[in-house]
Amino acid sequence: MLNQQSRISFTVFVFLLLAFTTSACSSTSSIITDYSRVRSYQSISDLAEDSELIAVGTVTNRWTAADIDDTKFTLSRFEITEVLKGDSTVGETVTIRQYGDPGRWEPVLLLQQGKDYLVYLTASGLDGELASQFYITGGNAGLYGLVNQPRAHNELETPELSFTQLEPDASDNLPLFLTPYEALG
Repeated sequence: MLNQQSRISFTVFVFLLLAFTTSACSSTSSIITDYSRVRSYQSISDLAEDSELIAVGTVTNRWTAADIDDTKFTLSRFEITEVLKGDSTVGETVTIRQYGDPGRWEPVLLLQQGKDYLVYLTASGLDGELASQFYITGGNAGLYGLVNQPRAHNELETPELSFTQLEPDASDNLPLFLTPYEALG
């Protein structure tokens, strides 16, 4: 039979073992699965305010590059069909930079070639040739995909595009569906 001091030592040992195991497991899973942003967005106006360029367009090309510390990025050539905010023009193409490598490692939903999007973009802040590239504002908070092709009910109506947020985050309070008319808040 164990004396009182042995039981206390055994209890402390088990407690420390459980605490260490639990913290080791939780820190490992957070390294693998957690992803956080600097800011959550409580309105589409906040998202628009943080964005230098808001545009509708089509991804015309996509490739990967390891041009920053050998980290893989997916770069998408985005042809603008409508400018909602910013200095770009219709027909211009910009490069959108996303963290990840298609088919291998995709921490966020990556843009797809041939698809139409409404995007909220922030200048990359990088040096040299990379300075002209953009990131999607708020991770993928500023990424909306085309829901349907527009149709006018009659020849007097202008067709309205409708987009849906592709990776909603519980910390945001952004609309799930959005038209270009609503994009500035």
